[in-house]
Amino acid sequence: MALSADVEMLLERFLVEAELAETTKETYRRTLRGFFAWKEERGITDLARGDILAYKQDMLARVRPSTASTYLTAVKSLFKWLESVRAYPNVAADIKTVKLVGNIHRKDALTPAQAKRVLQVLKGDTLQAKRDFALVNLLIRVGLRSVEVTRGRLGDLRNRGDQTILLVQGKGRVEKDALVVLTDATLGPIYDYLAARRCEGREVVGEDSPLFASLSNKTYGKPLSTRSIRQIAKEALRAAGLDRHYDPIRGH
Repeated sequence: MALSADVEMLLERFLVEAELAETTKETYRRTLRGFFAWKEERGITDLARGDILAYKQDMLARVRPSTASTYLTAVKSLFKWLESVRAYPNVAADIKTVKLVGNIHRKDALTPAQAKRVLQVLKGDTLQAKRDFALVNLLIRVGLRSVEVTRGRLGDLRNRGDQTILLVQGKGRVEKDALVVLTDATLGPIYDYLAARRCEGREVVGEDSPLFASLSNKTYGKPLSTRSIRQIAKEALRAAGLDRHYDPIRGH
């Protein structure tokens, strides 16, 4: 038995009937769209328990445990509801949630207000300003590792139906076998940066070009290094008046 082809209608019905808070509803909407994009990318038609386990492991390999916990909780809630309305078996019923272990050294994620402050200090009309804004905006909204960003290529931006995804080669992976769904708020600055980059004309920008390229004379047009990515993020935090206890990047 396959899930409804009209994923949007299905999700919206679930979000209404689940009576979630608006902030939770938006989080669930975004994460569940990502889950269905993950499903489609792998050609899965009839979801089974093993698929939910595979999704859980994939998320644990790519994002913070706390983020993976949110993603899995949304999926488990969806399938619980699907079973209650006799639409689909609850194949996630006995999947254990992600165990979170406290760590006093873990850096905190930015609050929405702090993220807004960081992005505000990065706004500008130069190519570097557009690049740094698009980069940090992506890090904040999607939560990629710096190594995942430096491996990104323009050809990794793909259309899937009415969504745009970014293929990701995670830490320790040899292929780009993961994906994230990009919202308009994430894509807009990236497209703005790419348009400015093409106008400058100092490099041929194609599918194999790095998603975020260096502007220094020695490495112009090459992928930004993980060190450079982290430095850009740290300088933005500092300019926004935030100390190093905060970090929009998940690690190397």
